[in-house]
Amino acid sequence: MNHLAELDALPCAVIVTGPGGAMLFINQWAQTAFGLTAAALPDRLDQLLPRAGQIFLQTHILPMLRNEGVVKEIYLQVKGAAALQIPMLLNAQQGMFGDKACYRWVLLPAKHRAEFEQQLLKNRQQMQEFARAAESDRKILQTVLDGVKDVGILALSAGGSIEFANIGAELIFGAEAQALTKSRITDWLSLPDDILHTLSLTAESNGNQLSAVQYDIETELQQNDGRHIAVQLQLRRLAPQQTLKSLSYIVIVTDI
Repeated sequence: MNHLAELDALPCAVIVTGPGGAMLFINQWAQTAFGLTAAALPDRLDQLLPRAGQIFLQTHILPMLRNEGVVKEIYLQVKGAAALQIPMLLNAQQGMFGDKACYRWVLLPAKHRAEFEQQLLKNRQQMQEFARAAESDRKILQTVLDGVKDVGILALSAGGSIEFANIGAELIFGAEAQALTKSRITDWLSLPDDILHTLSLTAESNGNQLSAVQYDIETELQQNDGRHIAVQLQLRRLAPQQTLKSLSYIVIVTDI
C-alpha cells in the first residue's frame, strides 16, 4: 500500500493543500463525508467551509499555522452532503507533499471526539472503582491475617522476595513488615537445597511449569537481633490465576 492509499484508508478526513490553500489531495473518507464526487472536487480548502468558516480560516487558522507550524483542536463547521454542516475538530501542521511544501489537515467529526471522551471517562471511573474495591479487599485481608498473631504468614514472589507479612511474622522475625518486604526469605531462614532449587526454577519459568509445590519442614530462623530459633515452615505454591502481581508462594512460619 502506497502513502496515498494509506491516507485513503483512514477513518477521518485527510486533506493536503499548498501553503496558499490550493488543494493537493483529499482522501476518500472526506469525499464521502462532504458529499463530493471525483469529477467535482474543490480546488481550494475554503470551498469546503461555509462563509463564517472561510473568514475564520483566513483570519485565525492560516496565520496561526504559518507562525507556529501547527494548529490543534480547532472547532469549525464543514459543508456536508445535502447542504448540511458537519461539526468537525481540525488539526493541521506544516509538512512536505512529495517535494512540495504543504499543510496537512486532519478533520475528525466532533461527535466522535465526544463519544471517545465519554468512553474514556467511563473507563477511568471503572478503574477507580476497581482500585477502591481492591484496596478495601486488601485491608480486609490484612485485618484477618493480622488477627493470627501466633503464626507468621508471608507471601513470596517467584524468586523468593517477601511481598507481604502479617503481624505474626513481625513478632516471630523480630522485624517490622516494611523491613521484611524489602528482603528475601533466604535472608532469614535456612532452607534446604530442594526448596532453593524450586524457588530458582519458579523465577526462571515465571512459575508456569510448577503447578503443585508444597513443603513442610523444621528449620532455623535468624531473628532481626541475630538470635536463632527453631521454626516449623510450611511453603505452598499459589495457582497463578488466583493471584495478583507476582505472588507465587504462601509461607506459614510457627515458632516451635
